[in-house]
Amino acid sequence: MGQGLVDFPCPVTPTLAIDLDIEEAKKTLTCMRFSGTLKLIILIFSFCPFLTHLSRADNDPQAVALLQKVTDAYKNASSFSCEGQYETDMETAMPVKLMGTFKILFVRPDEIRIDWTDTKMGGELITNSVFTQDKTIFFYWGLLNKWAPQKDMETALGTAAGISHGLSYAIPSLLRGKPGYLAFTSLKPPENAVVDGTNCLILAGTTRFGGDMEIAVDPGSYVIRQIKATKVIKHKEIQEQVEKARKEAAKSNPDLVSKLHDVPATPDFTSVEVTTYKDPVFGKELAAGDFVYPVPATTKKVDDILK
Repeated sequence: MGQGLVDFPCPVTPTLAIDLDIEEAKKTLTCMRFSGTLKLIILIFSFCPFLTHLSRADNDPQAVALLQKVTDAYKNASSFSCEGQYETDMETAMPVKLMGTFKILFVRPDEIRIDWTDTKMGGELITNSVFTQDKTIFFYWGLLNKWAPQKDMETALGTAAGISHGLSYAIPSLLRGKPGYLAFTSLKPPENAVVDGTNCLILAGTTRFGGDMEIAVDPGSYVIRQIKATKVIKHKEIQEQVEKARKEAAKSNPDLVSKLHDVPATPDFTSVEVTTYKDPVFGKELAAGDFVYPVPATTKKVDDILK
């Protein structure tokens, strides 16, 4: 595993530049520093499979119809709340498992709170949060013990996307009417399954990035109960993402390009991510105080969370 600090842009940037409009891409172009090659790889591929537009080719009509109902349910919800857990298994020579919990609160049009946990080296559990307080969006990065106001919700969610294991962009993108999160080149006919104690319909297919995805949907409310994403990660693809990031960085911050290092060669491996949404509810009444994260008094407040 690589040592030292790796300078790398937010992993949503290369994909956004391809599949979203250029102004939105510019908003999310940020730079982060992470320790170790494996963390870099995880950040790139824990998020990229979800940020493309739905392709209609080779999709089962019933699956497409169900997918549209899911998209509409999130886009039209007055509010949303859930808790849950995420788990990522990296099937490498030295298997790696990442686990944590999260909470998502949202009230239209602009109140949001997303908390998620990470585990530090040594086993210490820490919490991070994107939250609303007095009409301002803040990003609290517990891992680095600092917090900062954000320009707007788009910036906050984009900045936190890779850091939050995709949690700040997956469901929030649907709630904000951005269905590119659900991205398939092919969809199979829905199947029945019990997921986390709930009878669900399973939307399964191949994403535009070549990975397989299964989405467990509650057919009564059309909330998503679980997402399972499986992808074989290849060094060549990782390096291509770095090259795309270089090109995007050159447009807005040429000084950043020299800091984007090549990724050391690594064997191909499989990543399996399972995100389970517990007690997801549309339309629940939430108070303004529910969106404020209790930032510890010892936390440093900064102007730029990524510096």
